[in-house]
Amino acid sequence: MRTTNTTNTTNTPVFNEGYDDLTEMVFSDEFSNQQDIIQKLVQQLVQLYNGDVTKLDFRGIRLSNWLAVFLAYALPNTSQLTVLDLSYCNLGSKGIKTIVAALENKHSLTTLDLSWNQMAFIGAMELGNVLFGGITDLNLSGNLIGDRAIACIAMDIKKGPDIIEKFNLSHNLIKDAGAAILAKSLLEKQQLTELNLESNEIGDKGSDCLIELAKRSDKLKITLKGNPSKFFGMNLKRNNNELSNKLSNELSNELSNELNMPSWSKRQKR
Repeated sequence: MRTTNTTNTTNTPVFNEGYDDLTEMVFSDEFSNQQDIIQKLVQQLVQLYNGDVTKLDFRGIRLSNWLAVFLAYALPNTSQLTVLDLSYCNLGSKGIKTIVAALENKHSLTTLDLSWNQMAFIGAMELGNVLFGGITDLNLSGNLIGDRAIACIAMDIKKGPDIIEKFNLSHNLIKDAGAAILAKSLLEKQQLTELNLESNEIGDKGSDCLIELAKRSDKLKITLKGNPSKFFGMNLKRNNNELSNKLSNELSNELSNELNMPSWSKRQKR
């Protein structure tokens, strides 16, 4: 016989904070145009509340804090949820705060996608408790959180357990300072295999720090495509031929310029 968690989240600040937003939406003109989406959402939430599901996919359901409030109500009642996709849900910083509070102590969850939710700096500051749970695959892409939030996230990761394997931080306005802090915080995370930093604002200094991070493991792959660094369009990986060839060619070009000689890469083509 399954034991149901009877935690009453309706009496907590988490639920009450979004209740006004929910009421306003239900009585708005927009509500009548979203019946099909809401019906699908309610069906999944009823399933979540009544039984132990392992995966929930709300991708693209743009109901902002409405979705967050009902997830906060239902999530404490399952112990088997491992995958939660909330990408493109327009949660904003307020919705992220509600979700994170509901996920506290949810150690069964291993994969969390919060990409493209406009969380910005304030929302990113709420992620600490999630990072101390059991998350191994975390997607925060497209939230424009910037270096200040990255610094806070990096500190939480450093203090947390060594379990994260995949970390997506693409499209987040990360610059050299943020990349350097992040690289330092991940140096001791031996389980990390993928770090996606595509389409940020990382220059040469930040890339140099990430190279040092890539050196520490044969299995770690760092994606830097779409950044203004000298490694534009490349993936950093220990013993990566593409990386080593590019570095050797750069050194060869520097030496040939000093000695006024054809570069090694050009001589190889003759």
